[in-house]
Amino acid sequence: NLVVIGGTYKTLCAHHILPFFGHFIVGYIPERMIIGASKIPRIVEVHMRRLQTQEHMAHDVADMIERILEPRGLGVWMGGMHLCMVMRGVEQESSFMETNVLRGVMLNDERTRQEFMSIVNRRGQRE
Repeated sequence: NLVVIGGTYKTLCAHHILPFFGHFIVGYIPERMIIGASKIPRIVEVHMRRLQTQEHMAHDVADMIERILEPRGLGVWMGGMHLCMVMRGVEQESSFMETNVLRGVMLNDERTRQEFMSIVNRRGQRE
């Protein structure tokens, strides 16, 4: 069974000290343990409390969940707007960045990966 939890994040870019913010979706296939629904957003919170890049934050979240749960499969999706891209450099007001981290059966099994990504895509259409 695929467990999916989503939410929002906000943090500061490690390169420019400007905010970036967006949504996350975490999906995992339990091996032995399932954690409470509030724990995944708390794990994301731990990592957004310091200077970050979206890529590192997604991997940090995946690493922590993997250490705690040892799931059969894990997917972390983050999509965000980076004010460093809006206010400086390319100055693109509609820029949006997506990051995926896939592990275990989520990476190796096409059907499982598609199930997770279809949830990510449906969620993106609602926002």
